Amino acid sequence: MWGIKQKSKLSIVVYLTIHVLAATLVFGCENRKSFYDVNGKNIDQAPMRMENPEDPIPDMMEEEEPIVVDLDQKASPEDDTNLIPPAPPVAEPVKEQPKKTEPVVQQKPRTPERPAKEEPKAKTEPSVTKPSSVGEASRFIKVAYWVVQNEAKKIGTPCNFYVSRVLELTGYSDDGFLANDFDIYAKKHFSSYKDEKFVTTNLQAERLRLKRHLWSYPSRTPFILQWERQAPKPGHIAIVERIGDQLVIYQASLNRHIARREQTTIDRLLSASRAPRMTVYSEYVAR
Repeated sequence: MWGIKQKSKLSIVVYLTIHVLAATLVFGCENRKSFYDVNGKNIDQAPMRMENPEDPIPDMMEEEEPIVVDLDQKASPEDDTNLIPPAPPVAEPVKEQPKKTEPVVQQKPRTPERPAKEEPKAKTEPSVTKPSSVGEASRFIKVAYWVVQNEAKKIGTPCNFYVSRVLELTGYSDDGFLANDFDIYAKKHFSSYKDEKFVTTNLQAERLRLKRHLWSYPSRTPFILQWERQAPKPGHIAIVERIGDQLVIYQASLNRHIARREQTTIDRLLSASRAPRMTVYSEYVAR
């Protein structure tokens, strides 16, 4: 009898193990969430994840973070919105009996008062819908968003490959370039553009000037940012837009991570640890 029970328990364990492995293969490999799925599901909202240029999060770390659930913690009844409080006891109404000693006096019904004349209502004007301060994403940003979602793994980690692909899909030249040499590409393939340079000397004043420059354009304006570094150190290039009061950066990082969409700040964009000089390209038109 004991042998039969032991055998049944063993079969249950084997059965559960097989199903757990099957679920892991299905949901853990085929439908694994990428860094983009976690941080960039809505193109009209800035992602929650803030970029860290000095020590970026690897692509796989987001998938490997365990979810910890405390099963011993009990919520108090006040915090549980699903608990329905018990209904109060229903008391039967008590009928008051008139006293025998006092005669019941019937009051005469009052004459109904005439209703007051209603004043004519003022005509209400239709409410005007205020335009959203965020605005719709530009075509350039929509393509940058699409490439992150669909081609990031195929492109790989070089930042110039990612920006080059976005430029190609939006109608610009598909000529290759290095991040340090993007100014050459701009002169050759843009019929017109604006390039504003910022340096890390007098950093506080330069950051203020950078913010004024980015905020002088409407929300959702696409910018191309180029960080120049002395050879043999490679430069860096990325795409930036402003959503309301938040900045969003689209970038890959050589040998660090594939293209992703993260939130950023003025201080992170212009810092001595990133590069001594940065150029912001705007209003670029294809030749």
